[in-house]
Amino acid sequence: APQIPLSPSTSPTSRPASPGPEPASLATALSAAPTAGSSVKRTPTPRQSAVDPSAAVWRIASWNVAGLRGLLKKEHGTETLRRLVQEEGVGVILLQETKLQPHHVAEVEPQILGTLAALSAGVTAGGSWRAAWSCSTARKGYAGVATLWNEAA
Repeated sequence: APQIPLSPSTSPTSRPASPGPEPASLATALSAAPTAGSSVKRTPTPRQSAVDPSAAVWRIASWNVAGLRGLLKKEHGTETLRRLVQEEGVGVILLQETKLQPHHVAEVEPQILGTLAALSAGVTAGGSWRAAWSCSTARKGYAGVATLWNEAA
């Protein structure tokens, strides 16, 4: 695995007193030969995991939407949902910062579940999406989370 060498005056938790010379590039820093005990190991994070194709797998996405009602009015909101469902094949979507009040859920839930069902058509065995909501009652338009899942996934 590529390693990033550290200078003697640098550790992962401290910075040098005066800035030293910058490496020519990140590629140079990553390809430099490490010395024993003076490097930070990097582990690769593969996009696709080696999973048995016959195994049941849940794909889960977590998304800070910073206001769900506003996001659903924008094209990039529905485009991101499309990518999550059709390209990534997620069966569970966790939303944070929905900023909904309890009475907004009745307006938003049919809209987002209908969108997800339409996007799922032909991708999974069915488009049976469900939702669970938690809204802040202490402050209007604050926090809130939602869990959306496809029962057919």
